[in-house]
Amino acid sequence: NTARTLFVAGNYSEALDWVNRILNEKMTDAREDLNAAARILYLLIHYELGNDILLESIITSTKNSLKYKRRLFKAEQIILTHLARLNGARKGKDRGVIFTSLTQNLQAIFNDSGEVRTSTMDDISGWITSKITGKPIGKIIADSYLAEYKK
Repeated sequence: NTARTLFVAGNYSEALDWVNRILNEKMTDAREDLNAAARILYLLIHYELGNDILLESIITSTKNSLKYKRRLFKAEQIILTHLARLNGARKGKDRGVIFTSLTQNLQAIFNDSGEVRTSTMDDISGWITSKITGKPIGKIIADSYLAEYKK
């Protein structure tokens, strides 16, 4: 939770420290979900830090690791594919199109396939929306939770 909170707050370097702690811990099979979420967050942090060269290789290693551990679900596949595209497209217009496509693809699988939407996916959706709208991630996530609470 600390890594997610720091990420949402835009403290990417500190978030990276916490994610590294998670990834370096020995995980039991019961906590592979946490490891998988940390790996995706790790990628987003490196994207935010502008670590383009590193990001290219860790996208591949994350995909291989998740596939090996049978944690590469449709949402993760979509995120990895779009991050690879984003990594090659640093211009604003191109990125906007990719972020919009990412949002549409994730919404489609969560609406149609019954794939489970985790709190980490909520953070990722908030991150994507922040990239499209230019609003802070924290505000988007807070507004989303408030809207759900009022239902």
